[in-house]
Amino acid sequence: MQAMAQRSLPEDCVLARTPEGSRRMRDRAAGLPARLRSVLFLVDGSQPVRRILAKAGQLGPLLEEQLMELLDMGLLEGAPRVHRPAAVPIVGAKVQLLDAFERYSGDRMKSHGSTLVEARSWKDLASRARSLSLVIHESAGPDAAMRFWAEAKEILVACRGHEAEAVRP
Repeated sequence: MQAMAQRSLPEDCVLARTPEGSRRMRDRAAGLPARLRSVLFLVDGSQPVRRILAKAGQLGPLLEEQLMELLDMGLLEGAPRVHRPAAVPIVGAKVQLLDAFERYSGDRMKSHGSTLVEARSWKDLASRARSLSLVIHESAGPDAAMRFWAEAKEILVACRGHEAEAVRP
């Protein structure tokens, strides 16, 4: 007699309901046993397996079997947890804005770029970029200021959009 290999979920795996899993959780008539339907309620797409299993205490091994069963049925899906610090997109925007500022203002205005680095929010960063366009206007002329501000707006919108996509489930 051959022993079955014990399967287990990676502790840092985050589980989420599939569209079918959400439908079957809502619809009591979908033929899903109550014990599995209850387990679907525990899965919210944001908690790693270790946290879900910790809530079950001594029943953790049973809960893990049920989670595996729901995965096999295609009602749950899992992926390794990806840590994305929220600040990364704004940092990327700052770097791109600094590059643009240096292109339009030249090295003589480099010290003004620190104002971008000090920004703490998207609104603050946009306001500081707008202020720098006025600095460029005075030093390099209205055409350079207009080009910088047009590029700065594109950078801000694109980077802010990437942050929203990263947060979306």
